[in-house]
Amino acid sequence: MQEKKKSRPTWVVARFEFRSLVTSRSYQVSLLISCLLLIIFLSFPKLSALVKKENVEVKGHIGLVNNTDYSLNLDLAQAAIPQYKLQEGKWQGKEEIFQAIDQENLFGVLRLENAESFQWLTDRQPFSEHPEEALFAVVKDQVQVQVLEKQGLAPTAAAQLVHGPQLETLDRSAESGMSQEQTHLYTYILVFVLYMVILAYGQMTAVSVAYEKGSRTMELLITSAKPRQLVDGKVLGTGLAGLFSMVLFGLVYLVFYRINQASYEAGSFFDVALNMPAHVFLMAVLTFILSYLCLAYLFAGLGSLVSRSEEVNQVIAPLTMLIVVIFLLAIAGTFTPEKTWVAIVSFVPFIGPLPFFVRYSMLGLPVWQILLAIVIHSLTIVACSLMAGRLYRRGTLTYGKVPGFKEIFKMMKTTKADNQS
Repeated sequence: MQEKKKSRPTWVVARFEFRSLVTSRSYQVSLLISCLLLIIFLSFPKLSALVKKENVEVKGHIGLVNNTDYSLNLDLAQAAIPQYKLQEGKWQGKEEIFQAIDQENLFGVLRLENAESFQWLTDRQPFSEHPEEALFAVVKDQVQVQVLEKQGLAPTAAAQLVHGPQLETLDRSAESGMSQEQTHLYTYILVFVLYMVILAYGQMTAVSVAYEKGSRTMELLITSAKPRQLVDGKVLGTGLAGLFSMVLFGLVYLVFYRINQASYEAGSFFDVALNMPAHVFLMAVLTFILSYLCLAYLFAGLGSLVSRSEEVNQVIAPLTMLIVVIFLLAIAGTFTPEKTWVAIVSFVPFIGPLPFFVRYSMLGLPVWQILLAIVIHSLTIVACSLMAGRLYRRGTLTYGKVPGFKEIFKMMKTTKADNQS
């Protein structure tokens, strides 16, 4: 009974903090806008297909003039430019071809005069679209094969000489479904989301603590509960609000990804970036918990050192910079997750959770490494909560000038009174 009574103030504060956040208009509006943006992003291929439904079949026509005695496989040539309709013609001379381009609204005409002479005639060369390059590559290969055959080379040997050996890539990690090429996009996106959520809710914790101190509410709270319980309640309440938003995003993603899955072309950005295994998202949630709790305790402790919420940015600036550094390390790790420095950093307290998630998502890790990282970062959370409790206790009744680094370190020194609280 005594243990229950002891832990009760923590959960009272946590419930109050969570309820205050999720019922606030700003939280609800930002969450609604974020979910709507996610829905639009997930539905973009289907929406764009509906808008461009009339023009999706053919973007235009491309002419082909073959003035040689080499035969061309027009089906292969058409397959090289699927968004255009290939139109074979017998136009002679540049003027006649340009006249055909104007009258028949052709994108351009590829003309073959001999095996060494290919010409691309167009009214205006666009900046971005170059279908003639794919068409030229296919036609050129067909002509070169026939040139070699006329010189006495067997058809298969001629084709092999023109096309060259084919490189087959066997990615060992792809067999386990964790190919670096396939996972880089959604790992990058998740790291960015985790960075934004951790930074936003960590700063929210500091602002909330500073506001209570500025309004003298903290002086009343500290008489009814121990500093450690108040800090735990603030951090847990704000963290639950952040976790709720992440779970909601996950549900929206799951529902609308399934609805729009048929619209994603195989290998496209959406197919690769959104085809995320469930265990990776669960690890992202665990990473949020480990990283958020570690940093939010420090945000809460630093927030108690200022007299007004307007001064929060001044005292939390070093911690904010640390989070930016963590984010940059994690992003760098997505490009070389197998490097030794990424493995070392993933086990370092404070900065390790995000790089650890990158390695888990892109490489797959043995169980012992996963357990070791969880233990290290859990112990870091305990250490941060102790430091935050000391800062909160000593900063509660401290007003005036914002303390410097020396004063902050002095506040974190252990005393008998701190151990009792």
